[in-house]
Amino acid sequence: MLHADQQQTRSILSWPMGSLAGATWPHILVTLGVTILGGVTLVGLTKSSTQCLSAMKQRSQ
Repeated sequence: MLHADQQQTRSILSWPMGSLAGATWPHILVTLGVTILGGVTLVGLTKSSTQCLSAMKQRSQ
């Protein structure tokens, strides 16, 4: 049977949940910036592809 002390259990459980215990503000701000940039890019690509698909649908009719 496996036996883990409390510290091992905490580290095992916090890793998949994304613990921010060791994060610094500069790291958080960079991550936030990349996340926002990625979100804006995805929204832009979605609108662009939707317009393209609509135009293709209109041409085929």
